[in-house]
Amino acid sequence: MSRRDAGRGRGLPGRSLPDAGRWWYWVAAVPAVAAVWLVSFVWLAIAATAEFGAGGIGGDTVGTAFWLSLIVAGAPLAVVLLLLPVAVVKDARALADAGAPWRPDPRRWGLAAGLGALTVVGGVGVAAAYVWRRVTMGR
Repeated sequence: MSRRDAGRGRGLPGRSLPDAGRWWYWVAAVPAVAAVWLVSFVWLAIAATAEFGAGGIGGDTVGTAFWLSLIVAGAPLAVVLLLLPVAVVKDARALADAGAPWRPDPRRWGLAAGLGALTVVGGVGVAAAYVWRRVTMGR
């Protein structure tokens, strides 16, 4: 029996969730990466304002901080937003195959994730709702 097969049917530690795969990690990464981007933006805005004053770099300190933070965290955020619909569909199918108590409709959640991924706020909202429903399905 392989290591992957050994975990089938067991719940996650402290939870009654089926081990239906790891696609939901990509879904959970969306709010996490968005939070890193937001924190880096705020930190850069405060640091640039402290260093250069309110009129700072080219007269727009906050704008500069926004673009710098987008360069730092924008690529990972774009990757997880692009993967969001795929991850939601694959995880919803894995939950159905594992016989989980919550069986999300892959088409409906995939459509919501695809539309939500068009904006950061929408992607974070869909991802947070999906992960919350997935984690609390056995309660």
